[in-house]
Amino acid sequence: MKIEHTDDITQVRFADHGVPFELTTAVCDNPDCDCREIYLRLRELDGKDPLAFELTVNVDSWEEQRVPHREARISRWASEFLEKLSKEDKRLLYLFYDDKFAKKRLQECALNRADVLNGALVSYAGIISEDKSFYDGGTICISRFEHEGTEYAMDALYCPNPDCRCHEACLLFIRLIPARPGQAAATSRECLRAILKFDGSWRIQERWNIPLLEAQRLLNAWLEGHPGMIERFKEEYRAIKAIGRRSLQSSSPSPRSIQHRVVQTKKIGRNAPCSCGSGKKYKNCCGA
Repeated sequence: MKIEHTDDITQVRFADHGVPFELTTAVCDNPDCDCREIYLRLRELDGKDPLAFELTVNVDSWEEQRVPHREARISRWASEFLEKLSKEDKRLLYLFYDDKFAKKRLQECALNRADVLNGALVSYAGIISEDKSFYDGGTICISRFEHEGTEYAMDALYCPNPDCRCHEACLLFIRLIPARPGQAAATSRECLRAILKFDGSWRIQERWNIPLLEAQRLLNAWLEGHPGMIERFKEEYRAIKAIGRRSLQSSSPSPRSIQHRVVQTKKIGRNAPCSCGSGKKYKNCCGA
């Protein structure tokens, strides 16, 4: 079984069936419902009378719920589909499930007043998700992608101060490092922070242990691979500004109050040893 994700469609292919299936998803639209289920429908892409079957899946155990009576081959495909879902497949499906709570979380969210006034950056993805964003020590981000043999995650951060008219998103890139033998889990390290203006211009704000040219290639590769993202960033920017405005106006505690970290960055002298450990001066290494 193979799952192929594109911008327009998700296809599922089974080795013993020549016609691919389109995968569509649905969830209960009641944000107060705690059913923890996602509804999956697989339908043949070709044919006058396309074959289709559905699964109701628990997003915690990834086991099918209320299994209906099916013909043998469909039962086999359903079992194979669930058994071979990758971690990334499950992550994407869970994000779709979790999206039904996004509106409620946006409405309930309140930020610390001092953070709002100081313009402490906020992750939109972290607000609408049940988990924390990479920026706040979790694993939620906008996208994960591979570039020049290395896996990265990217998240967008925004200033919540409603009086600030910056019209920009801060793009945070995190290098994902696979677990080595003897390590319990993979690790992640922030490597690049760039400012993307909504007119399409950008600049690199900060980088950690990544040369300038490599940082530029990384940023360009992501932007070229995700056209049209500025419109999404504009919507998220407006939502964060609205939360900031509401947080300043409200004096009562919120059911979903978020404390965000403020990153203090230290300026490295041009002649100081580079922090990457190369032994070179900063100006001749990552500061080149």
